[in-house]
Amino acid sequence: MRRLPRISSSASALAPSVSTSSSSSASLRTATCIAPASQTSQLSATRSQAWQSKLHAQRRCLSTTAPRRALETVSDTTDDSYLLDEDNDRTRKPEIKTDLVYPRGIKAVPRDADITDPDYKPAESGELLEEVGGLANWWDDPSHWGSSNRYLGFGPREKVTDPAMLEVLARRAVIEALAIKQFADLRAHKLATFTPAVAKEQELLITEIRLVPGEDGAAVLKRQSDYTRVWAGVKKAGVVISEESEKTVSESSQLDITEARELVKRWNPRWKQALLKDLAVKFYAAKRIQRLTGHVIPDAKLVGSISVGSLVAHLTKPPKAKKLTEELEVRGQLPALPNVTLYPRRVTPVDKQKMVGRWKLITAELEKRELPVIGTGGYGKSVETKWADGN
Repeated sequence: MRRLPRISSSASALAPSVSTSSSSSASLRTATCIAPASQTSQLSATRSQAWQSKLHAQRRCLSTTAPRRALETVSDTTDDSYLLDEDNDRTRKPEIKTDLVYPRGIKAVPRDADITDPDYKPAESGELLEEVGGLANWWDDPSHWGSSNRYLGFGPREKVTDPAMLEVLARRAVIEALAIKQFADLRAHKLATFTPAVAKEQELLITEIRLVPGEDGAAVLKRQSDYTRVWAGVKKAGVVISEESEKTVSESSQLDITEARELVKRWNPRWKQALLKDLAVKFYAAKRIQRLTGHVIPDAKLVGSISVGSLVAHLTKPPKAKKLTEELEVRGQLPALPNVTLYPRRVTPVDKQKMVGRWKLITAELEKRELPVIGTGGYGKSVETKWADGN
């Protein structure tokens, strides 16, 4: 057992510094920590180190911390003044204003003990019970989501594919982009994405405005007053869509394909030679074309579209065929031959037997012999094949 050095008399001077309230407990704790006087002394260096450690332990034993107060018992007459009134509850969350339809007026089925009908017999299982109500499919009903959560796409649901209609809408997009660039500030670029639903008279007015190349070849409007007329129509369209529904306005505002073709024939093709030098005008026109037609112009094609004609040519270009048969049908050379037939997929041996009417007989004979009609039926390859391969 490790021996502790003798404590000198100077250490006992710490004891009177303890308060009188804790003198009895401190003396008991000190007595347990102080080493007995009968221990032998060691070297001076070892004694000093041991004295420092012993003094630290003694200070821990001679704690001057006042004893903890006992927990006060709560009386029966508790003061409820700190409780918040139900009407003035500040922690209550404010009611969220929403048009979502939540389930209300839920009624619970009475218990068996509350039923007074003598002919009532509780069900022992749920096999024949009818399921009534429930909240499992509550949010599957679109009417419970409200009008504010209705999804409104950026462009039309179906893309415009008619070349004449695409040319008319592209011309309109460039004209509106020029007006927006001249009158709107940098933060008003959102007007380039306003709804395509405008009055039909205003749409015809925009298409009748002359778009010509300027002195430097850039696209400009023929008269300065045309900018004001187009800008007035753009701002008016934003007000119309905020007051009326998009579906109601768009049904009576879209041009007919026949009208679009007549407009294309009446226009001077010189307007396609106008250059799109201003990048802001080109950006506004691309966003407006996406909003009107549903076609997204890639950045590579947009940068390469130097003139209005190249932009229109990219829109009116027919999409590339996904299959070879579609490409051959568009060309019309092979289908015109009397001895050539095009099929959308590969002609299998089963298809050939069906063409001559022999497939039903083959199916009947295979079923009679309990053989699979199509496939191997799990039989696998013959063992003679392995013998021939030397396996």
